[in-house]
Amino acid sequence: MRTLRLMLRRAALLGVLAVCVIHSAPCPDTHRVPVKLFNDAAVSKRLLNSAAGDAAWILKSACVEIVWIACLPVSRSNLSPCAAPVGSLELHVLPGPVSNDFHGDTMGIAMPYLDAGDRAAVFLSRVRATAARDPELAGVDDIMGCVMAHEIGHLLLHSSSHSSEGIMRADFRQSDLMKGVQRLLVFTPAERETIQSNLRDRGTVPNSISHGYQLDP
Repeated sequence: MRTLRLMLRRAALLGVLAVCVIHSAPCPDTHRVPVKLFNDAAVSKRLLNSAAGDAAWILKSACVEIVWIACLPVSRSNLSPCAAPVGSLELHVLPGPVSNDFHGDTMGIAMPYLDAGDRAAVFLSRVRATAARDPELAGVDDIMGCVMAHEIGHLLLHSSSHSSEGIMRADFRQSDLMKGVQRLLVFTPAERETIQSNLRDRGTVPNSISHGYQLDP
């Protein structure tokens, strides 16, 4: 049942080597970006850690180091704001879309123009549905990691537009999911330049929160 997915994972090393060639130009700067992560869908720690790790790896192709800050979802029993540096991005893992206005294949949303700060969300039900269509190709964690990186990419690019190739495609084809498993679905050089330009004026992340969200080894 999982033969194809296992073969793709075994090819990951080749994918990493290929990415090293693609990204042969060194990063002029590596910007550390804090992201408040809200697990509203109450997914397992293992799944969330795996997806967050994949997303962070993808964002390294844009010379970005993500600093995850675990935040408790807002509820009647928790009305306290999540402590994070000013200007932190905000990412929610939601059970599903909050309305019926989203296209059937939409797996997330980004709102880079909100006055209250840049916010994005991943729709768990849509991610699971995509994974269920071809479970041998990519798992929920693989797809969720790509969607997390995609939505954070919108926030860093200050744009809701999409590209024809790479992680910022509007929709993920089967070939894109295969690249995602092999860690070949990344930002284009042009997107990297734009993100770097947008981040040059941002402040640095304090060392005290550099491990605000501890990923499992």
